[in-house]
Amino acid sequence: MYGIKKNEMGPFDVQINCDLAYAACVNVVGKAVGIAGADIYKVNKKLMLALIWRMARFHYLSLLGSKQEKDILDWANGLAGSVCTIGGFGDAKLSTGRFIIKLCEALDPEVIDWEIVTPGETPEDAESNAKYAISLARKHGAFIFCVWDDVVNHNKKMMLILIAGVYDLWIQKNGGAAEAE
Repeated sequence: MYGIKKNEMGPFDVQINCDLAYAACVNVVGKAVGIAGADIYKVNKKLMLALIWRMARFHYLSLLGSKQEKDILDWANGLAGSVCTIGGFGDAKLSTGRFIIKLCEALDPEVIDWEIVTPGETPEDAESNAKYAISLARKHGAFIFCVWDDVVNHNKKMMLILIAGVYDLWIQKNGGAAEAE
């Protein structure tokens, strides 16, 4: 195969680099059906975002060792089940923000000010809770890629990454213990 071109690149060289980038992604996350290096070259945003999502998901799940999405979901429900129990990362119950706040409480209960947390029943209350939840996760050191809209709209992919980030912090805090207290 050709090597990566850096200088004096024509369209053919750029296409080769895009093919190499795609091949590198496939080596890490596995084959992505319906996308190729040509889609990167043509800047097909939808397919490129799909590939980026696969890499982000792979990264977060690899941080968590052999854990799968179900393991993280079970852990989260074990800790935040007193607020509500969710059936998945796209569950509408996440839209109030209270579930994420409860997970952050497991990291440090003294940081949470429950007096400012609302029931999250109105759009304004849900927005306020979501912003608070994200700020709490950041305060604890989680890498956050979502915005409050992702919480309110219970964006499945972003909720997986957010909850996995809190899970990773919880594992670090508890010395590798994976069971909910």
